Amino acid sequence: MDEILRPDKVLGGFDASNYVTKRKWANASDGTQIPISIVCQKNLVKLDGSYPMLLYGYGSYEMCIYPDFKASRLSLFDHAFIFAIAQIRGGGEMGKQWYWNGKFYEKKNTFTDFIACAEFLIEQKHCSKENLCNEGRSAGGLLIGAVLNMRPDLFRAAVAGVPFIDVLTTMLDPTIPLTTTKWEVLSFSLKISIFIFLTIETIW
Repeated sequence: MDEILRPDKVLGGFDASNYVTKRKWANASDGTQIPISIVCQKNLVKLDGSYPMLLYGYGSYEMCIYPDFKASRLSLFDHAFIFAIAQIRGGGEMGKQWYWNGKFYEKKNTFTDFIACAEFLIEQKHCSKENLCNEGRSAGGLLIGAVLNMRPDLFRAAVAGVPFIDVLTTMLDPTIPLTTTKWEVLSFSLKISIFIFLTIETIW
């Protein structure tokens, strides 16, 4: 049973009824259905392809990117932006296998899932190539770097916050936080082979 016990207080005349959320599903290249969460200001925006959209993604470490409320996004909505989250493989939104299907030799699924979400949103006229921006931070910055190299034609702008794009050098540096904890599951030889595999796959 859903019950709101104590709603957050939002300053500035916030009215939740002014906003609408949607759940869509994009088909990945292997047929997997990828969930997309969308929110916008319903009195300002029509999903006809003419409004700007920010597509966010992460897809790593089995982390779930929930479509939860963030007051910091209200300015985007009130300036007629559409915000969408691509809940791609590598994250944990759809269970353990969802995570493993975006890891190691399957990491490319994370990137192609995000591209599939962007293509779906354009095809469904929720946005256009001219108005589509993307964003990811840390491991999500790796995602943004990959998709920009793979499909630069899909996006007008990109935000890669503290991007984790020099993976091999970073993972081999024991002075950087959060690297040595991964060594138990990622041997040196596996690091090298996955790095070479993903580099070749992304280029070609």
